[in-house]
Amino acid sequence: MDINLTLLDEIFEALGTQIEAEGGERVNIVVCGGSALIALGLVQRVTKDVDVLGTLEEKEGEDL
Repeated sequence: MDINLTLLDEIFEALGTQIEAEGGERVNIVVCGGSALIALGLVQRVTKDVDVLGTLEEKEGEDL
């Protein structure tokens, strides 16, 4: 399946909904590769996957 910006938004919304439904807390993830370029609006091509490197923790007084 080709992932474009619209589908990428849907994927992240669905992930957030699933985490919330399971009682989880907000998670900030680090995305790289083609998905990150699409999300930032730097490219308009499609990709086949979403590469997640890990999570990003907020430090008190810092904005992400």
